[in-house]
Amino acid sequence: MVSKLIKMGNWRENSDDLEYENVEIVQNDEEWNANSKLKWANEREESEGNPELLTFGRPSGVRLFKLPAAISESDFCTGTQNVELNRNLTIRCKPLATSDMLSQCTENDFLSALAMFGNGEFTERRENETVDVRRVSPEQLRAPVWNGSACIGVIKSANVLFEVNGTWLSSVQVRVQYDILPANVDNKWFEQTFSVAFVRLKPPKVVSEEELARNETDRGEGYRSGGQVYRLQNSIAVPFAVPTLGQCYSGAVPPSAVLFLRSMTAICTVPSSSCEDARTKAKSFYEQLYPSEFASTPSEDLNSAKVAKTNVTWEELNPSTSSCRLPVSSLLQIYHAKQGSTHNFREVVVAGNVQLELDDINYLPGQEIRLPFAITFTDVTPPPKSVFAALPYIDIRLPHDFFYPFVISPPKMEEYTREPCPYRIGDDIGSAFAMGLVGGSIFQTFGGYKNAAKGQKLVGMMREVRMKSTVTGVQFAAWGGMFSTIDCCLVAIRKKEDPINSIVSGGLTGALLAIRSGPKVMAGSAVLGSVILAMIEGVGLVTTRWMGSMMDPTQPPPEALDDPRSLGQKSQAEPGIDQSRPFGIPTGLPNLS
Repeated sequence: MVSKLIKMGNWRENSDDLEYENVEIVQNDEEWNANSKLKWANEREESEGNPELLTFGRPSGVRLFKLPAAISESDFCTGTQNVELNRNLTIRCKPLATSDMLSQCTENDFLSALAMFGNGEFTERRENETVDVRRVSPEQLRAPVWNGSACIGVIKSANVLFEVNGTWLSSVQVRVQYDILPANVDNKWFEQTFSVAFVRLKPPKVVSEEELARNETDRGEGYRSGGQVYRLQNSIAVPFAVPTLGQCYSGAVPPSAVLFLRSMTAICTVPSSSCEDARTKAKSFYEQLYPSEFASTPSEDLNSAKVAKTNVTWEELNPSTSSCRLPVSSLLQIYHAKQGSTHNFREVVVAGNVQLELDDINYLPGQEIRLPFAITFTDVTPPPKSVFAALPYIDIRLPHDFFYPFVISPPKMEEYTREPCPYRIGDDIGSAFAMGLVGGSIFQTFGGYKNAAKGQKLVGMMREVRMKSTVTGVQFAAWGGMFSTIDCCLVAIRKKEDPINSIVSGGLTGALLAIRSGPKVMAGSAVLGSVILAMIEGVGLVTTRWMGSMMDPTQPPPEALDDPRSLGQKSQAEPGIDQSRPFGIPTGLPNLS
């Protein structure tokens, strides 16, 4: 009885202990075949039915979306990798080396953008249905082409960007860059890069229809990501397109459009008969390829954006029969910037730059020459400034006895037309701010009118005045306050007020306000401030002396005219003079009658 109770107690203590199910150890081929058909087959079906994996295909058939991966010690793409939802992934590997490059070029799906992303759409499994994910700005997907010596149009990099709205996939963007694989099999092939990223969207801001219409009208139409880039040809905007595959002047492959913010790299070939012929064709090709002007915007109010070209030497430095000076690389940098505010802006192209590099390369008469080119986009937008003007930062520390001369022994001022010195500082700050505000408003009005979009001149003028005129006023106020403060200090120290105080104050003000820019800039600002104040004081002295010479205070005042009412009676006529003659007849003549 006691033993039974002990066993029952042990059972209760161990009742929460769980046991694992025994798994048979595979020892031969027969056991492996039996287990693989039953257990691992079921696990594979469960993994393929996992809703957390990304799928791709058409309504007739959906498959798991897989990327190539290096699963061995080498860097070659020897396996595949599933893509999980809401988990960013980046894979780098080299295309698998094979002796039959023709089959590798045409049959390997991981080399073809059309096979990976073109034969279907990304899908998402929801409650009881499979929904296609909307693709934004689809690119022209291509399949590799074998030209007898290389595989043209192979995926160099592929970036897949998903936008997640809450718990569902909202849209997807696919960006592909292409390159060329040579026919020789070695380990120096380029490395493919595949990346998948998921970005969560913020809740949309509720904007009224009036505000939306006002913003669109005010901002105008600018370039959008993935939109067509336009070049100017005879002052007319035409789409910018470049050849990317095969022959540079072949009509079999249509040129590819250059899309905004889509960098691209490509190589095309041109037949040649001699080195001079190859150099002439290469020079002509790049002159036609790269434009001299871009359209700043795709809208009607476009401006011309200049494309600068670096001068290069096409002539051979060391002439040789086995080499020829030809381009080895070329780059077109398109500079763009944002106009407007951070919430309401447009993208415009502001300039371009072409860089061409030449070198002496091995050349045989009659061979095809390869002409490489690349196009990149560079953002040159300056950091945004606050819409409301902020006080400038001046790194100046005042001494502890700064106001000592004003409090202890205020000097006697010789100039009585202005406020006394402690109060003069505030008076000058206000006057300088008003002068800068009015002058800045007038100046910014012209700038806003010039840079505003068509039909929005008044709105552009008011926006420029609101955003920048107060900044000008604050800068004037800072200069005036600093100048007046230093002037009062000099008056307190020198015990007199003369033009020297103003000239020295102007120099010190210019130097102190430029203290963060270094000694050279401080010296230049000091000289400029002293010269300006010397000119002002000189004009003031000349004007004062000229006005003083016009009115001499030492001269006696003019005599006052007599009041006619205080004059005496009319005097009697002199004898011998006839006063009866009418006006105009001479008097004082003797009376001959």
